[in-house]
Amino acid sequence: MKRIKSAIDSIGARLSNGPRARHLMVLDVLSVCLAIVLAFSFRYEAIVRIRPYLVRNWHFFLIASICRVSLYYLLGLYRRVWRYAGRKDLVAMLLAGGLGSALIYVINFLLVPILGFYHMASHSVWILEGILSVLFQGASRLLFRLVQEHYALRRKLVPGELDDAHKRRVLIAGAGEAGAMVAREVQSNPALSMELVGYIDDDPLKWTMRVRDLPVLGPRTALASLAREHAIDEVLIAMPTAPGAVIREIVTSCRHARLPCKTVPGIFEILSGSVSATQLREVQLEDLLRRSPVRCDPTTIGKHIADKVVLVTGAGGSIGSELSRQIAAQKPAELVLLDHSEGNLYQIDIELGEAFPSLDIKAVIADVRDRERIGNIFERVRPSIVFHAAAYKHVPMMESNPREAVTTNVFGTRSVISAASSINVGRLVLISTDKAVNPTCIMGATKRIAELLVMAAAERGDGAFMAVRFGNVLGSSGSVVPLFQRQISAGGPITVTHPDMRRFFMIIPEAVQLVIQAAALGHGGGICVLDMGEQVSITELAHSLVELSGLEVGRDIEIVYTGMRPGEKLWEELFAEDERLLPTAHESISIIQSNGVEGAQLDACLADLEKAIRAMDDGMIRETIRTLVPTYSAG
Repeated sequence: MKRIKSAIDSIGARLSNGPRARHLMVLDVLSVCLAIVLAFSFRYEAIVRIRPYLVRNWHFFLIASICRVSLYYLLGLYRRVWRYAGRKDLVAMLLAGGLGSALIYVINFLLVPILGFYHMASHSVWILEGILSVLFQGASRLLFRLVQEHYALRRKLVPGELDDAHKRRVLIAGAGEAGAMVAREVQSNPALSMELVGYIDDDPLKWTMRVRDLPVLGPRTALASLAREHAIDEVLIAMPTAPGAVIREIVTSCRHARLPCKTVPGIFEILSGSVSATQLREVQLEDLLRRSPVRCDPTTIGKHIADKVVLVTGAGGSIGSELSRQIAAQKPAELVLLDHSEGNLYQIDIELGEAFPSLDIKAVIADVRDRERIGNIFERVRPSIVFHAAAYKHVPMMESNPREAVTTNVFGTRSVISAASSINVGRLVLISTDKAVNPTCIMGATKRIAELLVMAAAERGDGAFMAVRFGNVLGSSGSVVPLFQRQISAGGPITVTHPDMRRFFMIIPEAVQLVIQAAALGHGGGICVLDMGEQVSITELAHSLVELSGLEVGRDIEIVYTGMRPGEKLWEELFAEDERLLPTAHESISIIQSNGVEGAQLDACLADLEKAIRAMDDGMIRETIRTLVPTYSAG
């Protein structure tokens, strides 16, 4: 018995690397022959006395074997790795089987009689042979796959891993495609030391079903009770498209049950290609704030950017760099990266050069405030589309430095618009902010003036110039999240300016994707506003970050309220009372009809602003801004 077992293991181990083509060919010939024998037996209801039928139709064995094996070879079925077979492989096998039957019919029923053979297999035998041959050949490949998976698992195991007592009992949240992919990865990697117990899913139709031979145990609301009942040690969240509210609920349930949890990346991370759908990681803040997935039209975006010269100002910043990444993926004729920060520009230039080696990329160091320099650059590269992301954005810092805010956000924007107009740029997109609505800070007021400049240029007919307005993005420079993370690392306290402070949040890739989609939709002159969802409490944000760090507010980390800083609001707005919100073809993008300022008045106010800047008079700067932005009130 030991010798037999050893021989079987030896054969199985060899097959675990995949059968050779010649092995499959021999097996297919045997399958065809067996199928023909059974077909005759079924047709003539003769098992013992079947020999005369087979002898008279010996040519049918030869024809069927040659036709099927030859077609399988020509269609590449012997070059496939059957361990990873999927739907396309099944379709290929069925197609080859159907073509084989057709070829056998032509030869056996049309050509053979011409050659003088009298005895032929009947049509029913031909049909039965086709069905049985495909079934046998599919079964043989399934058998090979099972053998491969079995011995591949055995190779991955190390001593002691066969003992289930040492494995973590795992529950998967989400019984969809991502959940099935995670289950397959865990099942094929015993070294993870995980024992899958089942799934939780909110779809009641799945509660009586099994996915990859694992039961769907119930909804996510039953997580705590199911964890106790099945002695769960860990939860894997496999819901890449679920909104943040769902992820927060699962994480909260896991925390109350004292269960560690991991998650697959969100849909934007997966689509970017930086991670795979089965790559598990710790739950991050982006997961808790995740919104319903945004669906953009890649065809529209691609036609808008492909084969065009695109220039991005502020290309080294958080928004500008992500804009550059997503634009590069659309295969523009040339991508011009403009920034005044040498270090930031160097980083994004190197990154894109490695990721898109065939793309023509130009890195240009320049300050948007230098009107002559910007004009020269535009004249030289002649972009078709401009994304203007260069700006100062830090609210308290700009309150202390209003001159810098005006020269960059206002006159820098004017320089870019002037240069774009002089060479007839087809489309210019200004990256604006929700702080431009009823601004209480210099930064917001200067961004509102930048919007007015874009609207005025569009009204003059300079081109399809537009602005895109949205709220905070996670991970951007000056964002509150990195500040909180540093404070947690230092042991606290976390400083929040006011307990009722709320903000809109969006992840950078999502915001940028919508900006590019808005640019493709807009016709110039309007302000596009992105759907930012619900505003998020900054205090709750701080609590979430503490909990994600495995700490507890009040015990490990304190939250201290320091009072509102100059220019801050308790909450933000995406549009003002006198602005009309109109729908677009995209459900997450709206167009604002906003009142502009007459060109003469705008030019006069800008001239006054220049005088105030030269005089270094902050009070005069603020008063002049107020004439352009009546809703501006110093916070």
